[in-house]
Amino acid sequence: MLGLLVSELVGMVEARHGAVMADVLMFATDVPARDPVQPLDGYPAEQLEVLIDALARRTGEAPRPLVRSFASRLVRRIQHVHPTIYERHSDLLEPLLLPAEDLSLAPVRPASDLARREIEILFGDRREVQRLVDGLQQDIARYAPQCPAGAGRHAIVSDPPKRKFRQIPT
Repeated sequence: MLGLLVSELVGMVEARHGAVMADVLMFATDVPARDPVQPLDGYPAEQLEVLIDALARRTGEAPRPLVRSFASRLVRRIQHVHPTIYERHSDLLEPLLLPAEDLSLAPVRPASDLARREIEILFGDRREVQRLVDGLQQDIARYAPQCPAGAGRHAIVSDPPKRKFRQIPT
């Protein structure tokens, strides 16, 4: 799953910021290795968090909208490459979609047989689609709207101070 997710993230970065930024993100970011205990097809939360945080720092964009755009792009890619898989799992995938005008989409790549097969292998099983959706939703939730760029899950977001009002005698 990591390969598809990274290629879609790179596509989003290229569409928004150009190929140079995509190269900088991929080659100048220290992405942690996958835990050998985790299954290879599992949702790669740690790796994506590092990439999103690095992208947010480099662009000044907030991480939460970056993840939301990324999730929507990924769902649209599934929809384009393998409409049957998308239709079968649309109830899970549609909540991740943003309106098309909110996305920086790269030119639509033709759907190759290899890409269709990859989508079928990765997301033919409903449990795998659920794992993807859960991972993306957790990533979106991880970045509270008030988190600064690059803060990730390690940010401490405190409540605003409570004001004390004194009662005025009447």
